[in-house]
Amino acid sequence: MHYREFYGLNMDPFNNVPDLRFYYPGNLYSRIYTRLMRVAQEGRGLAVLTGKVGTGKTTMARQLLYLLRGNRTLQTGLLVLMHSEFEPGWLVKRIAGLIGINEIPNEKTDALAVVTKKLLKYDQENKHTVILIDEANKMVNPDQLEEVRGFLNLEKGDRRLVTFILFGTSELLDNVKSNQSLSQRVIMRLTLKLMDFESTIKYIRHRLSVAGARRDVFAKDSYNLIYRYTKGNPRVTNALCDNVLFEGALANYQVITPSLVEEVAMMLGFEKEV
Repeated sequence: MHYREFYGLNMDPFNNVPDLRFYYPGNLYSRIYTRLMRVAQEGRGLAVLTGKVGTGKTTMARQLLYLLRGNRTLQTGLLVLMHSEFEPGWLVKRIAGLIGINEIPNEKTDALAVVTKKLLKYDQENKHTVILIDEANKMVNPDQLEEVRGFLNLEKGDRRLVTFILFGTSELLDNVKSNQSLSQRVIMRLTLKLMDFESTIKYIRHRLSVAGARRDVFAKDSYNLIYRYTKGNPRVTNALCDNVLFEGALANYQVITPSLVEEVAMMLGFEKEV
């Protein structure tokens, strides 16, 4: 059986695949978006957002992409890095694809010239280019970071031709600091923190509401245990709540009790905050 039917839901509320329908606009997230929007809209150089694994960086990157694409004065694209091994000129070619260049020369110098020409064209049309890079902590090779620095050197008058917003774990900051010239171009460093207790409750209820819930399926005391086991990490919260709802439906629990949360958390091997 699936717990959706049992709890009267239209979709899975705690799927750990990024889904903008479930974006939770908490105060912390809203403030971060406001700051990153300013970086993009004002054509600043480089912004860096870091956070622990599971805090929602990828969801934030995709939501920011969605918001920026609603601004016709911006040409925005998103790169998601899946590994750390890149051939020379890889970043230039990927950016070329993001800004609408279909044919790119093989030689890096020639490719960069074509990309620069396109960036200048957008600038003449009063459009600023913004590149978001998720999992940017995978850029560990100095040559990759140097390519980002090279793009940030592209200017016309007092305007930069491209803005970068990097998302990644704390290692990203160390990587950026290894390139002094690049580090000096960072105009904003932000940290995505874990949710507090109240935010965790609102997060869970928000996702249930989006999924079609007409009532609170968690007993009040269950939230305290969920928070103690997940410590406010969104990804861990999703995993625990998803499994708790499944087990609750199997056991015919109309309301999720603290004892069931405890049982499932122990089954998953989660450690409770004392």
